Amino acid sequence: MIFKFEKECLGFFSQFFFAMNIFIYCKINNINFVIDSSNWLFSYKLGWEDYFLNIDIYDKNIMDYIKFPGEIIEEYPIYEYKKYLWDIYKYNNNTKNKINEKKQFLNILDNEYGSIFIRRGDKLVKESKLIDSILYIQLLLQKYPDCKKIFLQTDDYTCYEELNEFIQINNLNIELFTLCDKKSRGVIVNNYNDINNLKIDKNKKYIEKNINYLKNTIKVIDMNPNDIYNHTLEMIIGIDIVLNSKFCILDFQSNVSRFIKLAHNNYENVFDVTGIEIDLNKKMCPCHSESVYDDINMFINS
Repeated sequence: MIFKFEKECLGFFSQFFFAMNIFIYCKINNINFVIDSSNWLFSYKLGWEDYFLNIDIYDKNIMDYIKFPGEIIEEYPIYEYKKYLWDIYKYNNNTKNKINEKKQFLNILDNEYGSIFIRRGDKLVKESKLIDSILYIQLLLQKYPDCKKIFLQTDDYTCYEELNEFIQINNLNIELFTLCDKKSRGVIVNNYNDINNLKIDKNKKYIEKNINYLKNTIKVIDMNPNDIYNHTLEMIIGIDIVLNSKFCILDFQSNVSRFIKLAHNNYENVFDVTGIEIDLNKKMCPCHSESVYDDINMFINS
């Protein structure tokens, strides 16, 4: 069974979770699972193998069952995704080396720092509600009061500025670091030409403040192959640093954050800033939601 990653479609981890659904079906039913990433948005030269180990090789002249992002073959409990995701998400040697090089440069050791993940940018137009960045660090310090290093994974450098100001004002002996570029004020993935068509009123001030940047930033879909590779590799590296933190604070408004929860080295130490939890027994693909936070039905009160 072939899963075809698509270019003009969904984000990285949205497509990943749909691929996982097909993979779980194949695993349970002893069917060969392969990936076709020849038309993938995040492809550089080899597609999936630009960053990860090859899943399988198939003869394109042979007609197999082909599945696309958005297709669900059967609903499985979310714990099945947690169980199998590392069977697909396997770094190739180059990615491993780049991750280790970055960790050495940042002078960090696994499980000896806290992490915060905040996704903004195009998500705030109609999919996510803006949450004060200070709430993330306050919760992290409640859970991890001895924290001396915090890694921030974000697409908006404003988050770094806000957290750094909090640290300075409160005279905290904490080193805050990020891979986010100082010029970045949010990522646009593909089809957000309706940036003015705001769906969530709470985000209005943020959008108005950053509207010029959001309008003029290069969308991922419009990047050249080299920029695609650098953007994607930096994302993978940043997420890996998050995955190996001792404690992590995020919100479950994006597929990336739900992936982090399921893949994290310390699953029990990953907390949603609003106090909800993923229901691992829920039968649904983790990327399935109504997008707006309060309507996501895979959550339970923690």
